Amino acid sequence: MNDESTLQRVVQQIEAYLVKHPQANDSVEGAEQWWLDGREARPTVERALELLVQRGVLQRSVNTDSTVVYSARRTRPPRP
Repeated sequence: MNDESTLQRVVQQIEAYLVKHPQANDSVEGAEQWWLDGREARPTVERALELLVQRGVLQRSVNTDSTVVYSARRTRPPRP
């Protein structure tokens, strides 16, 4: 399996996890362990998370201890 197909597979796994767990909120390490069951290489997880941020699926925030955390982007309901 090439790098691009691996990346796309990981992106799809993260998206599927977020459908089941829309309140998920984790660091790269947490996403690697909990969202992906520790089955993927850290660089691939990092790339997938950043790709999902670029696509607007995830949001990235920084905690007070400087830990970067990813969570599903919450969309606002349309205004009447």
